[in-house]
Amino acid sequence: MIKAYAANTNQGVFRNYNEDRVSIILNITMPAFKQLEEWPTCSFFAVYDGHGGASCADFLRDNLHQFIIKQESFPSDPHLAIREGFQEAEDFFLEIVENAADEAMREAQATDHEGYVDNSGSCAIVILIVDHKVYVANVGDSRALMSADGGRRVLELSKDHKPNEERETVRIIQNGGKIYQTQTVVPKMDGTGSECILGPHRVFPGRLSVSRSFGDIEAKLPKYGGNMKGIIATPEIRVFDVDDSMDYIILACDGIFDKLTNKEVIQTVWEGVMESSIQDPHRHCGIAVDRILRTSVAKKTMDNITVVFVAFNNFERCILGGPKPFQSSQANIQKVNSDSQGYVVDEESMDEEDFPAHCISDFGYIKGRC
Repeated sequence: MIKAYAANTNQGVFRNYNEDRVSIILNITMPAFKQLEEWPTCSFFAVYDGHGGASCADFLRDNLHQFIIKQESFPSDPHLAIREGFQEAEDFFLEIVENAADEAMREAQATDHEGYVDNSGSCAIVILIVDHKVYVANVGDSRALMSADGGRRVLELSKDHKPNEERETVRIIQNGGKIYQTQTVVPKMDGTGSECILGPHRVFPGRLSVSRSFGDIEAKLPKYGGNMKGIIATPEIRVFDVDDSMDYIILACDGIFDKLTNKEVIQTVWEGVMESSIQDPHRHCGIAVDRILRTSVAKKTMDNITVVFVAFNNFERCILGGPKPFQSSQANIQKVNSDSQGYVVDEESMDEEDFPAHCISDFGYIKGRC
């Protein structure tokens, strides 16, 4: 089913730090306390796009999968377990941060210094594969894409959670939040005057350009002026069966999509396949990830950039001389509705080094055999 995978993260061109994190857990084992007679084959892949510090993304990388599989509803109802696990992880992290902030405040008062509040947060894009079902869970504006039928279909498996998205706008306003845009007056390039530049839509309280995230305590806890119902960590989940048409799934942070469209990301992968005579799917996974990041860097993305690439049987068939990969620039993009079953919904027109398995290149990619 899963033939190979690769992951790559880089701080990008304009930042001297990286708040993105990656989690890959193959063959998740049953927790000892469950003692079930049967346990499914489970794999977990995630990209966590941190902001305001890396501690929230670090916490999710180390713990989110555990919060999911320890739920009583797992593995009988993974959909419910994901929803419950996400909320439990959110509550646990906010409690840790609040307790630490309270302690810091007490120490600050005793020493006449300012207290510190960890205001870090993180988006999350996750795929959990349980036997032959794929669960895609999204909080924030990282994305999941899938190529199918040798690139003939490009499928959007997630939807960005942005404040100006109609359902999110309604939800936030109904719960007491506000949506706003900043305005900046800058000189025109030709020197003939000035112009007003609008910034991204943001949520108040919080001032974030995403409408869902983990962490961000000052945006959420009333004691810091926050609103627990404005920016939330409730995931949107898509579920579908693994089938023979699936080439690969890509998880990536918004830094990739700031400069590349969904089609361009998929096309970048297939161009690498077409240009190479390599027939090893493991190496192709690493090449694909590397090409996506290098293309994004060449277009001068301003953000950290992270990609996880998960290859399925049809990707290997294409590489080994099966059906010729389709020119993805001509492919249709199919969108998936939230909490949907199945993924064919609402079609729209729309020199390599030989790395061994589990190694790291100058771009930091990790590649694995399954």
